[in-house]
Amino acid sequence: MSSSRITDGEPHYTLPGRGGRWKRLLILILTPLVVGLVLFLILWNTFYKYVPPGKMLVVISKMGDDLPSSQVLAGPKQKGVQREVLGEGWHFIMPVLYTTELHANKVVEPGMVGILTAKDGDAPSEGRILAEDGERGIRKRVLLPGTYRLNPYAYQVDLVPASKITAGHVGVLRRRLGTKGPTEFAENDEQMGILKHRVLQAGTYYFNTEEYEVIPCEIGVSQTTYHVAARPGEKETAIKFQSKNGHEIKIDCTIEWEVPPENWPTLLAKVTKKTDGGRGKAETTVGSWETIQATIVHQNAGRICITRGRNFGTLDFLDGLLREKFQADFQTELDKVCKSNGVLVRSAFIRNIVIPEGFLDPIRKDALAVETRLTSEEQARTAETEADVAEAKKSIMAREQQVHAQTELMAGEIDQEIMSLKAQTEADIAKMTAENRAKVAKLDAKRTELMGGAKADAEKMKKTAESSVYKMKLDVFKGDGDAFLRYTLAQKLNENIRVRLFQSGPGTLWTNMGDKSMNLFMPLPTDKEPIKKAPEEKK
Repeated sequence: MSSSRITDGEPHYTLPGRGGRWKRLLILILTPLVVGLVLFLILWNTFYKYVPPGKMLVVISKMGDDLPSSQVLAGPKQKGVQREVLGEGWHFIMPVLYTTELHANKVVEPGMVGILTAKDGDAPSEGRILAEDGERGIRKRVLLPGTYRLNPYAYQVDLVPASKITAGHVGVLRRRLGTKGPTEFAENDEQMGILKHRVLQAGTYYFNTEEYEVIPCEIGVSQTTYHVAARPGEKETAIKFQSKNGHEIKIDCTIEWEVPPENWPTLLAKVTKKTDGGRGKAETTVGSWETIQATIVHQNAGRICITRGRNFGTLDFLDGLLREKFQADFQTELDKVCKSNGVLVRSAFIRNIVIPEGFLDPIRKDALAVETRLTSEEQARTAETEADVAEAKKSIMAREQQVHAQTELMAGEIDQEIMSLKAQTEADIAKMTAENRAKVAKLDAKRTELMGGAKADAEKMKKTAESSVYKMKLDVFKGDGDAFLRYTLAQKLNENIRVRLFQSGPGTLWTNMGDKSMNLFMPLPTDKEPIKKAPEEKK
């Protein structure tokens, strides 16, 4: 491109610059790319289908053979809804030959169960009601909690709650489909009825509700109480029956009973009412806990009271032993008949037996008259007894005074005897003391005499021994008095004395000393005193 401008009235032209060429080149390159990308996206979206998570793609063929009248889904080379569905992701679909539909996957939430009904396939064979895989109708197999990619044109999914058995209960299974058997129990898979030998414990079960019914049954000890109304207007539930005399008897009673888990199937077969809903499917009104109480416990308790009550007169129910016999008969027979129906009776306690007031009133009056007469007689006897008691009290008081006087007299005599005995004892003690003192003085004099003689003898013997010792020592030293004297002095000296000789000048020790036999003695120091030097002897 060129540009022009007017200068001095004349136009001037300039050549395109380098920037303009790059812009033109960029436009020429990008335009085909953008067009190609748009065409690619158009073609991609035309031939490819995207299935997001949680979805499925149903493919419908526009060309092919027509389907038979009994066939719903198309197979390869057939026209119609294709049997197979496509999952998440990209899929190539020829737009001329096929159309598509996007559907959500089927989700079975926790606690739910999916009942699957197939719309395509052959009918169940051999008279079966539930269909197997590949057959048309309600499938025997159920869908557990989860996500399923099912062709909505091929299947119908009905969500129903799972069968839950709570704590304190068990479950009894009853097959709702099939033929009716000779009993209330299902003997095989082809019959409807209760499964006798299968009892479910507490938990969650995913059964096909079209095929099975789960009947929750309560376990544990239950209590049935019959109560006589105490006030007007209060509801009365007492058991009533006629006595042998024709009077109406009422009893307060409490019965504790339970159904063991293994007995529930048999028990339900007896109390279940069934109605046929058509098409071989039975609708059931299940016998509840109240039904079992009414049909087994209540009916049998009332029947036993009626039959046993005819054997007892009205007055018998006032007697303790006969009342206990009626109680024992009632519990024994009730336990027996309930056990035959699968119910165990733990206890059947009769709290009170109510007898009509019209029967009790004359009895009370007669008893009151008898008690009044007995009371009068007792009062008369009591008056006589009180007079006797007063007379006896007077006799007792006189006797008590007499005993008291005798007791004081005896106490005075005893005190006198004690004083005489005490005086006599003191005189005897003084006499014995004087005698003993005389004996002691005599013994002391004798002892002094004996001790004096013994002491003189001992002194004499000592002197004699010493003289003998000196004599023996002189004999040893052969009459040398100086030697005996030095021996005696040596024995009297201290044991710590040590003798030391010191040289006093030249020559030998013995030459200088001459015949002067001189010995020097010094005391040795003790452990606590240091050794001291002896003073030097003067020469």
